[in-house]
Amino acid sequence: MAGNLNIGLIPGTVSFSPSSESRRLFLYVDKKITSSPKLDAKGRALYKFTAGVALNGVRIGDVSIETPQLLPEMVPLGMVLTGAGDFAELRVRNQRDAFDLSVTVFLDSFSSATK
Repeated sequence: MAGNLNIGLIPGTVSFSPSSESRRLFLYVDKKITSSPKLDAKGRALYKFTAGVALNGVRIGDVSIETPQLLPEMVPLGMVLTGAGDFAELRVRNQRDAFDLSVTVFLDSFSSATK
């Protein structure tokens, strides 16, 4: 049985260091990709990238981040970004009726940890 777990987070408690580039997400219909972008609840197009993530300073590992904000083209190696905005959520999914879990952090937006 597939299952989902969503845990609300305070955006500023999420810090991360990107390890991939942003890519736009698209809707799937009947398990086939469409040309329609995946949107958040506010109607904004979503992007996805991989990052080493910490919650309240505790590293949870490399996970996917979904956000309507595009990563800058050049993110210096080791640069730490933090969650911002009004909403953040940790999403855990089991979609294959097995022990394969998908972990995603959704962020409304993010900013540089050092200004």
